[in-house]
Amino acid sequence: MPRDGEPAEELTDPSRQRPGDVAERIGLVFQDPELGFVARTARDEVTATERATRARRHEIDAGPPDADGTLARFGLGQLADQDPFRLSQGEQRRLSLAALALRPRPCSCLDEPTFGLDRRGTEAVMSLLDELKAVGQTQILATHDPRLLPRCDRVVALDGGRVVFDGSPDEFLADPPYSPPEPWRDGAVVAEAAR
Repeated sequence: MPRDGEPAEELTDPSRQRPGDVAERIGLVFQDPELGFVARTARDEVTATERATRARRHEIDAGPPDADGTLARFGLGQLADQDPFRLSQGEQRRLSLAALALRPRPCSCLDEPTFGLDRRGTEAVMSLLDELKAVGQTQILATHDPRLLPRCDRVVALDGGRVVFDGSPDEFLADPPYSPPEPWRDGAVVAEAAR
């Protein structure tokens, strides 16, 4: 989404943008969430991008974002003061998703967003993705989780680095290019949830 006076072609090559501009436009959830952690408490981790964005723009703090409410939404309210690196794998994944929910960007890239989550955590992920898609966010998911496919507009399946399928979720589910067809552990599915 170009800003006023910004040429659209500037958006096609991220190497031509400042890292802060990329961070304002694209949210990222790593497959290994701890690779993206920058803060010493879960509360500070959730607000890190928002605080950095405000500081970069020299904006006056309009009050703290609702970190505690966002943490509670992901079942992490009681862990607000904990070190993110001391959380369980599922808690770390939910923390990275909470940070994404606190300040949604126009585009989110999520690598295995439901991996290691229980039913409640998976439902929270799906609810968040549905909520953000409804307001026009583009989402790019790398997943082996077939439950996410019906929420997507397009599926691109990869096997050994080559595209073996590119089409709708219904077409993919009707005739998966992998054998066995589920859960597609030998390949990876990149699903585009909104365009």
